Amino acid sequence: MKILAIQNRMGIGDMVIFLPFIDAIAKKYNCPIDILVKENSKASQILHDNKNIGKIIILDRDNKDKNKKHDGLIGFFALISDLKKYDFDKVFIFNSSLRFRLICKFAVIKKIYQYPLFKKKNQHIIQAAQNFIKKELNLDVESNPLIELKDSLIQNFKKHQNKMFYNCLKSINKSKLKKSVYYLNKHYFKKINEISFDYAILEKSKNINAIKLNMSLSDLGNWKEIWKYFKDISSNNFIKKNTYYRPWGKFINLHSGKGFLLKEIIIKPKSSISLQKHRHRSERWIVISGKPKITINNKKFFKKENEGVFIPKGAIHRIENLYKKKVQIVEAQIGSILKESDIIRYKDIYGRVNQ
Repeated sequence: MKILAIQNRMGIGDMVIFLPFIDAIAKKYNCPIDILVKENSKASQILHDNKNIGKIIILDRDNKDKNKKHDGLIGFFALISDLKKYDFDKVFIFNSSLRFRLICKFAVIKKIYQYPLFKKKNQHIIQAAQNFIKKELNLDVESNPLIELKDSLIQNFKKHQNKMFYNCLKSINKSKLKKSVYYLNKHYFKKINEISFDYAILEKSKNINAIKLNMSLSDLGNWKEIWKYFKDISSNNFIKKNTYYRPWGKFINLHSGKGFLLKEIIIKPKSSISLQKHRHRSERWIVISGKPKITINNKKFFKKENEGVFIPKGAIHRIENLYKKKVQIVEAQIGSILKESDIIRYKDIYGRVNQ
């Protein structure tokens, strides 16, 4: 029997969350399941040793770039052609899309199982999958998502940090999806101890293999340490060249690569950046010093040293410094366009709304 599972979400975390349900289908029919997934799911890398997974078929489709192989009307028929080659008997579609149902129909897949059509809004990622498998196969699946890393790593966590292991799984299992951002369950996430891998596992395990690493090494365990590292290695010429002054203070571009930019932001006392949003990037801020007032859409709150906050793409946000001490923040930008031109201002105490 040839069975296909379609999981069209794009992240590694998505793939991990859906894996227990695909495993359950494989055990039900006693055969490996072929999967249709996006490249960003990294399924080829993380599932190549999973005996319940058969062929990994890449869904070449992107909501932003409409020129992919499986995008649009041409892509619709291209995917039909690709799936027809496998002569599948059954398909399990983990979404409510009419597009995928029609594709499977035209690919002559005999039995199609799918989420209820047109019910994507407010759909809980795990609960929807549980209800789906229960309805179609009468199976109760406790979602305990695990990537098949080394079994010894998982067993060591279970043995030496059982509560942490349990709380990590529960924080993922009970996560919520809002505007393409997964929010881990706060109740269980707060129970996870802030402890290094060395203390948690390595110093307790009796069976460790190691090789000598002949190079310099810095322990960059958090954003504050990363900021210190780039500050130490940066020459005066680098700082001058990459420093940009604004009415509220300045920012320094520390490091950049494909799809990301790391910068240091310094906001003067009694100053504020504009109330703004970005179309093409999300941001993560870590407070190095000071006590900034943060605005994200309708929420306003304060953050202190070594605390962080995530700003989703398109969220309206601002940093204000209401005190006499400067605010220092490390900002990590992630997106397709990381330029100052990608700023839409709504309010600005320096009169730059129309700039």
